[in-house]
Amino acid sequence: GYYLPERPLFTADPLFHAGAYYVQEASSMWIEQALQCWMETDQPIMALDLCAAPGGKSTHLLDLLPEGSLLVSNEIIKSRSHILTENLCKWGNANSVVTRNQPADFQRLPLAFDLILVDAPCSGEGLFRKDAEAASHWGEEACSMCAVRQEGILEDILPLLKEGGLLLYSTCTYNPEENQARIEQLAQDFAMEILSLEPFAGLQAKNSEDRIMGYQCYPHRLKGEGFFFSGLRKTHQDRRPKAKGKRQTFSDAPKEVQKLLNAQLIPGNGQEFFLRASEVHVLPCLWKIEIDLIHEHLFVLQAGTPVGAFIKGKFNPDPAWALSRVLNHHAVPCVELAIDQALLFLSKAEVDWPASPEAWVLVTCQGLGLGWIKRIGNRVNNYWPAHWRIRMKPEEVLRADRSLLPFFI
Repeated sequence: GYYLPERPLFTADPLFHAGAYYVQEASSMWIEQALQCWMETDQPIMALDLCAAPGGKSTHLLDLLPEGSLLVSNEIIKSRSHILTENLCKWGNANSVVTRNQPADFQRLPLAFDLILVDAPCSGEGLFRKDAEAASHWGEEACSMCAVRQEGILEDILPLLKEGGLLLYSTCTYNPEENQARIEQLAQDFAMEILSLEPFAGLQAKNSEDRIMGYQCYPHRLKGEGFFFSGLRKTHQDRRPKAKGKRQTFSDAPKEVQKLLNAQLIPGNGQEFFLRASEVHVLPCLWKIEIDLIHEHLFVLQAGTPVGAFIKGKFNPDPAWALSRVLNHHAVPCVELAIDQALLFLSKAEVDWPASPEAWVLVTCQGLGLGWIKRIGNRVNNYWPAHWRIRMKPEEVLRADRSLLPFFI
């Protein structure tokens, strides 16, 4: 992570839109130190980020979990779930599934997770320093309601955690009713082991009766906002239904599809093409059964990376495929754009296009995939999704100061 002296206009950086980095509040990145200390395996695991939008912790987890792991990222609120899907598309990792379900819905799932992260909805006291609006919504009644909601979320989701599995719980509040009290209840009612970290300057342990319940970040002690986190290990096994599915959502892609697309896939990454109706997806082979089960029992927004669809016998690539980490750029026609040209492309404005063939062409900037264009005669169609477009006026984006952007560090 990098601290910047001030917040630049990230919108003016094509690499931000390409998923080269994510902008995250610094205290939230303590999840990395917690995982490094508490994760006990280097084998692939299945993880759940239960309250995942807008995606900062999910994108972080996809880089932190053991190679080959599967992450299920869930968000209840419809509008926020679409932002989560967009950010995971841009991150380009196919080992993810995005769902929109209530915590209790997961009990239908005949699976259990090795890791569950609950970044719980809270009273938001840790945000007051940077957001005066957040303080205006605070009240003792709201704090109590949040604590009750958190208790329900944890009770609903804990049966989904394996014996020996790790629960990471976090909030952006200082309220002990939402922090230490929740951890103490888990330890008492569910016989979970509370985990501890080595002392770190500025990180304050929060106790209950001389027992560490978790760790608090304060803005005057660390370079970050208010944030609480705790780790617990499950010491017993809940009975779960056996993992048997009634239907397959994804089938093996036909040989002609494999032949067409295999050259576009960077080999040796454990991914394969699968078909869902006319849509092609890249999925991790190791988790194919689990992904089918998730589709069968939950509402899924996206699984793996959408590659494209066959329409009237012709293959049309998906925007997410252009952003994928496993797309072989050498196997598709490409056009490299300068930063200003890329910003116009992302705004869906007029671009002075370099020469390109009459075919689907990958648009890149600084070597990273952005999206697709297709030249038809003298016309070039821009297939960057309209709901992802830069909404600022193009001339304002082009005039923006880019000197503070991470690419220039």
